[in-house]
Amino acid sequence: MIRVVIVDDHRIIRDGVRASLEASPLFAVVGEAAAGDEALKVALETGPDVLIVDVAMPGLNGIEFARRWTDGGQPGRILMLSMHTGRDHVVEAFRAGAAGYLLKTASPERIREAVSAVAGGGSFISPEVSGVMIDEVLGSSGAAGPLLSPREREVLQYIANGQNAKEIAAELGISDKTVHAFRIQVMRKLKLNSVAELTKYAIRHGLTTLG
Repeated sequence: MIRVVIVDDHRIIRDGVRASLEASPLFAVVGEAAAGDEALKVALETGPDVLIVDVAMPGLNGIEFARRWTDGGQPGRILMLSMHTGRDHVVEAFRAGAAGYLLKTASPERIREAVSAVAGGGSFISPEVSGVMIDEVLGSSGAAGPLLSPREREVLQYIANGQNAKEIAAELGISDKTVHAFRIQVMRKLKLNSVAELTKYAIRHGLTTLG
């Protein structure tokens, strides 16, 4: 039996994925979470084989969750769940350590197929976005975008969610001055010139649920 934890901030999505899996005796949903921070605790307590994780969530988003989970050497494998088919989302998910990328529009059969593939040590990409990874390998889609550090991505996420430097500093345990420094670094790396542009970038890359 494959043990699964479902992480998504929308209950209707969690319920749908759970129903799809529990239609087969091969799967057991051992936990759920509505946010990345909560998911870390649930996953450590339940020890799942597969974590189905939404890319865009409030707080700790799916990409950062995947990076922390895999960097920590945890055994459960990650299957990203997303409504986005763009190259940036797919590439960032696999860069962060995901083993699969599944669209939220997937049928129950496709969900079970994806979880089985990932649990068995393989990978899975929804057919609708598989061409994105082929382009990445062949180099036909151009060079990948600038890679932000985990802390830079955190700061960008908080900025996009409308928090000011003081609030971000309190969340991350750093000084206002350091937050400003990170913001400048991010803008320089991304070649952006305003908070509005940073917010648009964050939405496009699934770092915030805004938009």
